[in-house]
Amino acid sequence: MPTMPLPEERKALLGLIKKKLKKDSVIFWMSQYGKYGNSLKANNRVNDGWFLNPARSMHSFYTEFKNDEIDKMLDRINFKRILSPSNRGNDQFRLYSKGFIKWP
Repeated sequence: MPTMPLPEERKALLGLIKKKLKKDSVIFWMSQYGKYGNSLKANNRVNDGWFLNPARSMHSFYTEFKNDEIDKMLDRINFKRILSPSNRGNDQFRLYSKGFIKWP
């Protein structure tokens, strides 16, 4: 999701995930909020994100989602957060379950 530049594409992907994954499925989300500096973001802005590696001929898109945005996005397709091994700083490790599996 963070590497998809068009919000419509992200929404379509969420719809496909909702249809494809069974009730006992899980999603592991890992990203690093705040990893990239503000100057990179400001100078290389594209839609709701920015491109990385401006010196290269090929660029990679990236956008950041806050923890509550990730939770809401996945909640819309019936995945609930069941585990957040780390919820500090800029590391986001989150486990979601469609079947609301209880984690030990």
